[in-house]
Amino acid sequence: MSLSLRGLFIALPIVALIIGAMAWGIYSGSIDEDRAEAMREVGIANDAATGALERGISLITETEQKAVATMTAKLDRPGPTSLDEIFVPAADGAAHTRDELWSGERTAGAIRLSGVGGYLAPPQPTGERRAAILAAFETLRQMTNGLPSEIESLYFFSPANDLLIYAPRRPDELMFYRTAAADFDFQNAEFSRITSPVENPEGQLSCTSLQTPLYDDSGDSWTTGCMLPIRIEGRHLGAWGISIPLDLLTNRLTPPPEDAFTIIVSADGKLIHHSGASQMESAELQANVDLATSGEPLLREVWAYVQGGIDERTLFSDDLDAYVSARALSAPEWVVLTVLPEEALSARAWSLAQRMILVALTGALALGLILSAIFHRTVASRVSRLVARIDRVSAVEGVALEPDSNDELEQLEHAFDKMEDRLAMARSREQRSFDVLVNAAERYAMVLYDDHGQLVRASKGALDLFGERQLIHLGSEWGLTAEAAPELPAAAGSRPQPRIIKRQLANGREVWLEEFLIPLVDESGAPFGTAYIGHDITEAHEAQRAIKESLLFLELAQSSAHAGHFALDPETMDLSISTWLRERFGVPTDTLPLAQVAELVHESRREETMAAIAHAIAAKSEFSFETLAIDADGKPVAVVVRGTAVFREGNENGQLAGFYGIIQDITEQKEAAEALLRARDEARAEARAKSDILAVISHEIRTPISGILGLIDQIRRERSESERSRALTLVEDSSEALLKTLDATLQRTRAEQERTVEEEEEFRPADLIERVAELFRPLARRKGLAIDVDAPARDCVMGQPARIQQVLANFVSNAIKFTPTGRVSLSVMAPEPGSTDWTFTVEDTGGGIDPERMKTIFQPFGGSAPDTLGRASGSGLGLSITHDIARQLGGSVNASSSPGGGTRMRLVLPLAAAEKRSDEFAERGTIAIDLAQASLAIRIEVIAHEKGFTCVEPGQQHSPDLFVTDADTSAMERSDSGGGFTVRLIGSGPVERGADHLQATEPDLLELLPGLLDELADG
Repeated sequence: MSLSLRGLFIALPIVALIIGAMAWGIYSGSIDEDRAEAMREVGIANDAATGALERGISLITETEQKAVATMTAKLDRPGPTSLDEIFVPAADGAAHTRDELWSGERTAGAIRLSGVGGYLAPPQPTGERRAAILAAFETLRQMTNGLPSEIESLYFFSPANDLLIYAPRRPDELMFYRTAAADFDFQNAEFSRITSPVENPEGQLSCTSLQTPLYDDSGDSWTTGCMLPIRIEGRHLGAWGISIPLDLLTNRLTPPPEDAFTIIVSADGKLIHHSGASQMESAELQANVDLATSGEPLLREVWAYVQGGIDERTLFSDDLDAYVSARALSAPEWVVLTVLPEEALSARAWSLAQRMILVALTGALALGLILSAIFHRTVASRVSRLVARIDRVSAVEGVALEPDSNDELEQLEHAFDKMEDRLAMARSREQRSFDVLVNAAERYAMVLYDDHGQLVRASKGALDLFGERQLIHLGSEWGLTAEAAPELPAAAGSRPQPRIIKRQLANGREVWLEEFLIPLVDESGAPFGTAYIGHDITEAHEAQRAIKESLLFLELAQSSAHAGHFALDPETMDLSISTWLRERFGVPTDTLPLAQVAELVHESRREETMAAIAHAIAAKSEFSFETLAIDADGKPVAVVVRGTAVFREGNENGQLAGFYGIIQDITEQKEAAEALLRARDEARAEARAKSDILAVISHEIRTPISGILGLIDQIRRERSESERSRALTLVEDSSEALLKTLDATLQRTRAEQERTVEEEEEFRPADLIERVAELFRPLARRKGLAIDVDAPARDCVMGQPARIQQVLANFVSNAIKFTPTGRVSLSVMAPEPGSTDWTFTVEDTGGGIDPERMKTIFQPFGGSAPDTLGRASGSGLGLSITHDIARQLGGSVNASSSPGGGTRMRLVLPLAAAEKRSDEFAERGTIAIDLAQASLAIRIEVIAHEKGFTCVEPGQQHSPDLFVTDADTSAMERSDSGGGFTVRLIGSGPVERGADHLQATEPDLLELLPGLLDELADG
């Protein structure tokens, strides 16, 4: 049998099988696509039907809501129309609308209306019923002109069987209602029941099931309708309704897909719409209105599906054997379903399958014939030509083919046997040539493997180094076995990549080899073997290892010195760096282009550093500079770069070999130097601070000491006991001011380091400036100056009076110092409404301040000037201190002056008002003090004053509340204390307390006195 026939018999079944499988796959995929497309179409159709229905229901709802609202308004404001203008009484007691209301002809009442019919049940309506009928009529007259065309009718009906309807397109001209008898009763009709308070207590929109209208006796018309009750203050007046005829509803809804149908079902299982109802007979439709008892099994299954709960997705229902898409409406409670039976899809699928089978059979036959022709052309004919060519080759070699054989394959097998003998002879010649070539190379091992990894030939040097067994193992190591494809290190025609490896030879000696693996390919590029070449480089490797050890010792030395070396190739401009530099600066490779060095330099020094490198390269000489680099963690590092240019002949006239140098981390040296400078600066700053503190203290204590000296001089001249007592009080105040000044100065120093904040206390600004004036009156009196005080405001505030007194005392001291004649005035001004800024002013009649000095008057050492006698006075720190204190207190100081016109110093501070107490200044009692120690007496007076006690002279009041004495007398023997409490001061001893007396030492007395005063004041 020829090769072409064999190919045909083999290909034809395979092609038929492939074509059949492809046809089945296409058929299955098409069926799946059809199902998916059908489900999508069902879902889209159902969504469209639901949307159209929702829009129609929404239009009906809006229209009926508008009718209810309009009628409600008409009930409040009745129109001019009378009942007789609308209805005509009938003989049986009923009443019907006038014919003119249908035809639209003008009537006596000038009513322009058409398409209206109505019926009134007997008896004639009165009261609320009559008002409802008239309001309904006025509503129809108002709404008919603007009623949408989609609305077929609009009607009002009441529980009393009254009805008004607007339906201009009805072919019967509403004659059923316009001529209805007196016994016409529709209260049991579904449209009336669903609006009654019994079935619809909430008064919501409700729709009827599919049914024949009242006026149709033939039963050929089917309709549904939606009604909205109208209720006023809980009273059911009736309802407004709109009818939806079946044919109108069907025309409005989007038609379902082919073979599918759309069903609308109410919540109680009534059929509202069926897209196939137009093909049903009236009796058949009547039998299927109630789905639960329908004669159609599919409709009963649809109702069962709805009762089981719908899924608003398109899915396949096993019970219905159909694809279903369902959507529920909220008002009315309807469910819209679009159903596509599975049998419809099956019919489509079988029709498609028939076409696919026919196409597959035709295609298989055609493809088989085509493949047969191609096989004959591409295989059989070429094999025939190959047989002829082998015949010619074999003839040259003396080989004769079997002439009686018609089998091309048998002829080929015989020819290849003979050619194999010829190839074996050629291979033997090549091997002998290879031996002569490779055995001549010394210190080289050459091995040849075939394309299956089998050892073909090895040179004498290879056998001496490895031995034949190790050579076979070597082929497996390189992956040259038949089971594993060789992993060639280089593509054909490219330079082979060597590897350096340490091997142990057959004699036990260890050598270092440089090995190459070279793929062998023929002229067409097909691989036919692999060549292995091994070069013994043991001596060179040992020398290289010695060099590496020397470099390692160099690296260790440089690492200890925080340094690393580098070399720059002038031709490639590649920078080679040592291991320490790579690790220190986070460089991933041993070499990097010179342009990338800029990324390792800090931005602040980058431009300068790159310029220094460019200069060193251009100069070709020694170089050294410092810069700021970025280490591997991104932190700046101070380094020094030193190096030189190296020439090949050893002098500058030779060829440049490169630039070599070191980079050393000098961060620690820099930090040590900076630490020394900081220590020096801190020592100098501390010395300046101590000098400033001494200067401030020496300045600030001068003012209170001057006041104390003046008061002592006044005490020396005064003869009045009361004046001496007051002067001693001022001495004590000045001493406390001096102490507070020292404390404030020290606190100012600590505050600059610790940011401490002093506590505020309650005080009266008027008392404060009076106390400052009293402090300096003796000094002013000696210079013949007067001190005036202007303090009309007596309010109490919260602040730091000691600091404020310090500022004012400085102002007053300077004013007295620089005023030869005249006066010094102190004043305080309360804040304006809405502000808390108090203004303290010290003004003198001195010579004023030069405008140039005014610019620096509040700077340290800027306020120093000669006094009134021309002497240098002050250190120049006073006003700078007042400026600092004012700023710390949240305020400010300023000065104004003119030469010869005096000076005005002003302090402005925000001071919050203190909480007012009703008994703040109320006298709580009296105290008499008879002590030899004047300072203690003054301190007791201060405590008593703070507690609201008034000091009286002993003997001036018959019975003070408290009498303090140091005389050795008891409470029973003292004649001037009357019935008060007596306190006796003793030098030492325990505290003794009685019902009306107390004896204690000075410290105990000062501790117990505030509580004792409160106890006496509270009774």
